[in-house]
Amino acid sequence: MNKYSICYAIALMTVFQLCRSIGSDQHAFIDELYKDISGFVIQTDEQNLIYKAGGDPTYGEIKTSSLAMLLKDLKLTSADVWYDLGCGVGKTCTQVICTSPAKKAVGIELSPTRVAHAQQIKKYLAHNKLLPAHKSLNFVKGNITKARMDDATVVFMCSTCFDDKLMNAIVKKLGTIKNKNLRVLTLRQLPENSQFKLVKIYNRVPMTWSEHTTVYLYEKI
Repeated sequence: MNKYSICYAIALMTVFQLCRSIGSDQHAFIDELYKDISGFVIQTDEQNLIYKAGGDPTYGEIKTSSLAMLLKDLKLTSADVWYDLGCGVGKTCTQVICTSPAKKAVGIELSPTRVAHAQQIKKYLAHNKLLPAHKSLNFVKGNITKARMDDATVVFMCSTCFDDKLMNAIVKKLGTIKNKNLRVLTLRQLPENSQFKLVKIYNRVPMTWSEHTTVYLYEKI
């Protein structure tokens, strides 16, 4: 990729190796990796596509330090498969695959521009051998209510701007996943249902738009 010079690649690998060696602050590598990548600007036709699906093109991300806190609490293992519904430029998936034991991370996103940015990061990681061979990082351009996610063990969604119809469709979709240990992290509470129970509330979680966002953790009943 033209935008990543040899010097920049070396610097990123140095940061990655440093983070690995000290065993903490691994999210510093993710912040460095994404410092020139943004999902805030997309074309009008892409915005309309998202509106039509019940979402909102307004962009925001969970901060890497906040996700690190959640991942520590979730205690992911090598059996876990992470899905981000409306993944934007793929930052949570990249962080999960690079800093946790999870074997697979999948991001689903409607915006072609944002998916292209996510694929760009994946290509960079693969080219510089920063993706372990036993792990999988994938990004899918598509509607989150129609995408396959049968192997999901943890689903994350920055759902602040999802409308009620979309939230109901997502709950119905997640209910078809057979994994009895499925966990769901969402910024909006799930609609009333008989398939998921609220097990924990994380208060004052910093996001790019607010330092005091609530995150809800559900488990499948």
